[in-house]
Amino acid sequence: MPIAARFIAARCLAVLAWVLSEHIKPLFDENKAFGNFNFISLTIAVVIGWQVIDSRAGGTLVRQSIMG
Repeated sequence: MPIAARFIAARCLAVLAWVLSEHIKPLFDENKAFGNFNFISLTIAVVIGWQVIDSRAGGTLVRQSIMG
């Protein structure tokens, strides 16, 4: 998978992680200190987007078009 596609997958998951982290915060107590919760979620999402989504993207469709 090209680097651009890896970057887009990582970035999309990072945005999704940030938005979901913000939506989860109101479900907890008002006095809850979240610290680096958004940044930790964002980092995990970037790693997953870069490695896991990369290994799964483009597999069968590309192989079928090459094989015929």
